[in-house]
Order: sequence, then C-alpha cells, then structure tokens
Amino acid sequence: MDSTSNLLQLSNIAELNTQIGAERLKMENIQATSRYRITLFSIVTGLLLLSLLFLMLYLHRKRKVNLELCHKNEELSEARDQAEAANKADNFGQGTGPELNICRLIAERLKGKVLPDKEYKEGARFVFVLPVEEKNKSYLKT
Repeated sequence: MDSTSNLLQLSNIAELNTQIGAERLKMENIQATSRYRITLFSIVTGLLLLSLLFLMLYLHRKRKVNLELCHKNEELSEARDQAEAANKADNFGQGTGPELNICRLIAERLKGKVLPDKEYKEGARFVFVLPVEEKNKSYLKT
C-alpha cells in the first residue's frame, strides 16, 4: 500500500509540476507579446512623421514672415490680399496648396510620385503611386 500511495503522490506531483510549468509558460508568452518591439517600419514611419512635422513648421513660419512683410510694405497690397486670403482659408480648414507639395515630398522620399487624375472632371483628384515590393511572387506564375 505504501508503494502505491508513493506512486500516486509522485504522479500527482508530476502533474502539478506540469500544470505550474504550463501556467508559467503562458505568463512568459503574455509578457513577451505585450512588449513593444521596435521594427524598421516603425523607425522609418517615425522619421517620416518627424520630417513632416518640421516641414509643416517651416512652411507655417515662412507664411507668417511673408504676411508680416506684406503688412509693412504698402506697395505689396496685392500680395498682402493674397496672403490674407490664404490665412483666412487656413482658418476655415481649407487647403491652400502646401499640403499637396508636402504629399509630393513624402511620395518622392518613398520613391513614388503624385499624379493628377485626368479622368476626374468634377474638380481635382490626385493619385499616389508608391512602389511595393512583393515577398511572395508565386501567385504571379499562374
């Protein structure tokens, strides 16, 4: 009876160790998946967004300086009117041109381009063309 109870206790201990090991493995997997992994894509995206921020700040500062110069010089009344119209359009959230230039710069940095859609007749529409590298091209061989 003692040997049977000892075997039963050993099997219970082994089963308990297996359960504890499985729980520990689950906890390690949860911790491993919850950590933030820095990838090349996140670095490139961060750098692009940072360069976009600096570009927007530069354009905003340049527009403010031009507006101040127009107010100081009365001979530039037409330029002042255009600058005020652009500033008013910005206050209403409408695009005045720099956004398209920023999009073009980002597309060129990603080795792509921005093209006008010639088929669209109800205003202006632009198409982004960005290169995509396919890792698995086996579907193209069919």
